[in-house]
Amino acid sequence: MGNICQCCGAREKDPSWLPDYASGGNTQHGYALAKNDRQRMEDAVLIHDNIAGNACFAVFDGHGGEKATLLAKQFLPEQLEHHLQQDCSKEEAAQQAFVAVDELMQNKLAEEAKQFTVGTSSGTVTCVALLQADELVIINLGDCRAVLCENGKVSTTTQDHSPEKNDLEHQRLKGLGVNVEGGYVDGRVQVSRALGDIVDKTGKKIHGLSSMPDVTVIKVKPTTEFVILATGGVWDGLREQLAVTTARKVLRETKSAEGAATAVLEAAGKATKADNAAVIVLALNVPEPLPKRDPAQNRFRLSSKTVVRKGVLVRALLEGDDIDLVEAFSRLMLNLHGSKPGGPLGAAHRGPRATWNCEFLTFQTRESNTRVELVLSQPWLMHAHCLAMAETKPDEVLSLQPPDTLLLPMPMKAPSSPPQASAVVSPPVMTPPSSAMSPKSPKSPRWKRFGLAVGSGNLSSGNSVMAAESEQLKKKLITRLVEKGGATLEDFYWQDGCAQRVARSPLFHHATLFMIVLYAVWIAVDADGNPASVLVDAPLEYQIPEHVFCTYFFVEWFIRFLAFQSKRMALRDRWFVFDTVLVSLNVAETWVLTIVLAMSHSNADTALGGTSSLRLIRLMRLSRLARTARLLQLVPELMIVVKGMVACLRSVVVTACLSHALYGLFCTLYVFGVVLKQMAE
Repeated sequence: MGNICQCCGAREKDPSWLPDYASGGNTQHGYALAKNDRQRMEDAVLIHDNIAGNACFAVFDGHGGEKATLLAKQFLPEQLEHHLQQDCSKEEAAQQAFVAVDELMQNKLAEEAKQFTVGTSSGTVTCVALLQADELVIINLGDCRAVLCENGKVSTTTQDHSPEKNDLEHQRLKGLGVNVEGGYVDGRVQVSRALGDIVDKTGKKIHGLSSMPDVTVIKVKPTTEFVILATGGVWDGLREQLAVTTARKVLRETKSAEGAATAVLEAAGKATKADNAAVIVLALNVPEPLPKRDPAQNRFRLSSKTVVRKGVLVRALLEGDDIDLVEAFSRLMLNLHGSKPGGPLGAAHRGPRATWNCEFLTFQTRESNTRVELVLSQPWLMHAHCLAMAETKPDEVLSLQPPDTLLLPMPMKAPSSPPQASAVVSPPVMTPPSSAMSPKSPKSPRWKRFGLAVGSGNLSSGNSVMAAESEQLKKKLITRLVEKGGATLEDFYWQDGCAQRVARSPLFHHATLFMIVLYAVWIAVDADGNPASVLVDAPLEYQIPEHVFCTYFFVEWFIRFLAFQSKRMALRDRWFVFDTVLVSLNVAETWVLTIVLAMSHSNADTALGGTSSLRLIRLMRLSRLARTARLLQLVPELMIVVKGMVACLRSVVVTACLSHALYGLFCTLYVFGVVLKQMAE
């Protein structure tokens, strides 16, 4: 989320007045914030112990500079204090306070808007929590988000105010006649509600931008454990349930809200650090601490064929008696420690997610343990990314079975009829199957011995999970794996700025597609009617279109190059490298060669030294036809057609070769038959 004026760098020169990195708090509340990979810090937190009898906690996510965030931190406590003392509900008081804060900020930010060429001041969004006794009031404005945890699960989340994520906001802006193309409000900001964002020409807010927050009043129950307030930089790389699980784990182990906030911030940073991030964890009813474990009994097993270096093993974030199996596996596969954006699978496998072959197979309940078998058909998945838990419960054993099976015991809810205290059940040790019996075989006696029947829905008689539930879990897991998605090219773009906005725009892609098609037609016209070998000798009506096309393709390439946050990442896109070569050849022929010939004051034949150089120039001009290959990237349907034609061509070639071979054999037999008959006579 950001303002388009940031791409010019005008607001990056001065140092920020906000701290780049900080953390603090106590057992009841904690905060953490980080600048990450951005050049300046625009996020902030606010903690106030008494505002009209309420404890106040707030996170701010600024854009276009930090001034709006600083002003909001200054004015918001005063206005909340004033309006909460009025004879009205907390919902009305909060809304009136936000409107008053926005009015106070307008005069301060009007001067800032005049300093920048785009004529727009900085702005900020916020999420506020007011706590008084057992009443919690959540005030949300923009794309900051509050997540409430009850019994380890996400209970309540606020709705982001964005035309892309919120249909109601999209309809509201459309009703006001506001342009929301590309997810930007009036072409300026990516949120539909914010404080600040004053336009220099009018002295008022961006058209359609609202300062009216959503207010939610929540009754704190004994099961309400904590609430997380965080800016967009956290939620861009972290799902709500994973944030809740991460914070809950730290709270149960250390009872430190500051540690929980830091853990959430670090978990988000493992996925992406493209934006500033700030998070507050407010503990309401701290969960019971985790039972102590005997380090001597902690164990894990790895087969000899599994390559795992020292220091690679990490916790898979599987903890808690009420963990959901599908949620646990989603976190195991997509959110392991140290993974790149898109998860470990996306980082290692560049192919489309639809080609994965993951099967959710069999469940077996043994007292308080549930064993789940996940078969991964690609061996590299296991060797590269099946990271085990370094610390497991005493009754848990993890075994990686070669070549491609992962067995993972996981805790879940205790059974309805718990076992007697005197009964001690030792979990079976999962030994690798023999080479003669594949682990995938449903007839393996070793699997049968432990009640593991491989195959979707083929459950053993002792299994407490029904086949229908198994199918539902399988579908949910595959859906989550596909929806998570791997890292795409646009993941390496800047999160704000003109270049990335243009590069992501559908209009930009359509215009490029149109120019490529038009250029393909022009190549045919030029080849048929242009008698000159080089552009400088061509008639004027042939030179002008060439310069127009060269200019457009160079600008298009330059915009996409600027959109990359790290320019080295551009080399990972094969289409971008391919386009770079074509643009270089086009610029060399259209501009460089024209300038060289113009400076030499001679014709092409004299300057280039004869026909050999002219033939080379003609070959360079033929390379322009390669640009039409980009249609395969912009129109994926064409790639399907081309692949079909290649497959058909392969069949035709094989058929033709066989036909010629049979024809040659027939001719040979015929000739030998005639010769032998003559010799016999």
